[in-house]
Amino acid sequence: MKKCCPKLPIAFLLVFILGAFFYYQYSFTALSKVDFREDTFYSYKDGVVDLFAPGALEYQLCFYNSYMPESRTFFGQSFKDNAQKILAIDFYQQGKGELAGDFGENFIEMRIPTNLMLKLIHTFSLKTLPRCFLIKQDKKNNAQYAYLKEFGFYQLINFKEK
Repeated sequence: MKKCCPKLPIAFLLVFILGAFFYYQYSFTALSKVDFREDTFYSYKDGVVDLFAPGALEYQLCFYNSYMPESRTFFGQSFKDNAQKILAIDFYQQGKGELAGDFGENFIEMRIPTNLMLKLIHTFSLKTLPRCFLIKQDKKNNAQYAYLKEFGFYQLINFKEK
């Protein structure tokens, strides 16, 4: 009786399967995407809620807690002289627009649905608040923004991004 694959050892198959798994784990999960066409973001300014349409090439997507007084000092220290636009998402969705007046036109308070909040918590692996992520516009799709995480083969291949 003939063997199935005499020239292809089982060790090679195991290495190939493990390699494919690690490539997927560290490559495809290293890029977090936010699509403003699929997901609904609302801007909140002066008590008026409007549908948000992105226009800049990059944003700082920030998650904060409106009940923590450290949030005001975090934004004050981190973005004092920053020219980038900040999309600030209150974790409790209870902010009264108090921070927008302190940081000017570049500070945009956002409201999002609960299911989108859960999706973003998972996508960006939020464990502490306040936290910010630099998202950049995709060249092919203007409504899609991506954040390159700190790990993965994707960052090793595109080392010029860091």
